[in-house]
Amino acid sequence: MTKIFYFLLIHKKTSLFLIFILFVITASLIGMSVRNKRDNQGILATPTPVLPSNFVPGSKIPTPVIKRAPSLQTNKLGTVIFSLPTVSFPADLTIYKTEGSGIDQTQAQNIANSFSINITPQTINPNLYVWNSEDRMKSLTVYLDSGLLIYTNAQARGKEDASIVSIKSDDDIKKVTNDFLQKQRYLGKNLVINKILYHRGEEQSSTIRDPSSATSFELTLKRVLNNVPLFYQYGTSSSASIIMDTLGMVRRFSYVFISYQGLEKRLLLSIEEAERKIQNGEGIIVSYGDNQGANIPPLLSTNINSVSIAYLDDRTTGFLVPIFVFTGTSNSTTTTNVPITTYLPAMR
Repeated sequence: MTKIFYFLLIHKKTSLFLIFILFVITASLIGMSVRNKRDNQGILATPTPVLPSNFVPGSKIPTPVIKRAPSLQTNKLGTVIFSLPTVSFPADLTIYKTEGSGIDQTQAQNIANSFSINITPQTINPNLYVWNSEDRMKSLTVYLDSGLLIYTNAQARGKEDASIVSIKSDDDIKKVTNDFLQKQRYLGKNLVINKILYHRGEEQSSTIRDPSSATSFELTLKRVLNNVPLFYQYGTSSSASIIMDTLGMVRRFSYVFISYQGLEKRLLLSIEEAERKIQNGEGIIVSYGDNQGANIPPLLSTNINSVSIAYLDDRTTGFLVPIFVFTGTSNSTTTTNVPITTYLPAMR
C-alpha cells in the first residue's frame, strides 16, 4: 500500500488519469444497475397487460352480433365485382373486453372539474347528474348508466381564448378541435375527426358547402384503438360530436364514456380469404343508402371499391373484435349505384 501511495505521489498526472477512468467505470456500472432495475420493474420496459381473472388465454371469443340493414329483405349482394386498390393489413390484432359504458360519480365529477365546473351536481335521479357553473353559462349532463356526457358552453369569449382566431377553413376547425381534445384529461385521447359539416342559422338542420358563410360547425368524431377505428351497428363510427361557433368556441360536446381492456392478439383473415367469404355470401350488409324505407328488392350486383379494418362494438357480446368493412355501390331492379356497406368478421 505504501508503494502505491508513493507511486501516485510521484506521478500526479498519471494518478489523475487513473482516478478519472475509475470514476467513469463506476458511474457506468451504477447506470447499468439502475436501468436493469427499472426494466425489471416495468418502468422502461413495455408492461405486460393484466388479463381479467376470468379470461383464459386462447379461449374462444364470441362471434360478433351484426345487424343487417333494416331496408333489406335478404343479405345477398348479387354478383360481386371487386375494384379494390392494393391494401395491406396486420396479420393480427389485439382483442378487447369492454368493461361497460357506464361511469361512476367520482369519474363524472373529475370530468366536470376539467371543464372548470367545480360545484356540487344536481341529482335528477340515481343515474342522471347535472353540473352547472356558478353563472349557469356552462353545464355538464351525465347519464351514469349509459356513460353519455353532454357539455354545453354559452359563455362569452374570455381572455384565455385570445389565441383562438375566427374560423376560415377546415384547418382552423381541426386546430381548435385538437387543442380542445388535448386539454381534456379524461376524455378525447382516442378521438379523431371523422366528418365536418357547415351550418347556417340557429339550428343545425341546414347544411351548406361554403365554410365562410357558416354560423356554426359540427364535427363527428370517431374513436380509434391503436390507429384502428371503432365501428358500431349499421356502418356508423361516430363516438362523439362537437359544435363550435365561428370564433372557434366549443359550444357543445357529447361523448359516450366506455372502458375496455386489451386481452391478447388473434390472427386475422387475409384479404384474399375475406374476398372469398364475401363472394360466398358470408358478409352482412349493414348499410344500404340512407337505411330508410323497407322492402328493397334483392340486389342484382355489387361493386366493392374500398375495404378497411376496424373494431366492432356490437353492444351484445362484450368484446371489441376486428371486422373488415367493405364499401361500394349496388344495383337492384328498382335502384342503381346505391352506397352499400358490408361487415365481415376478421378473426380466423
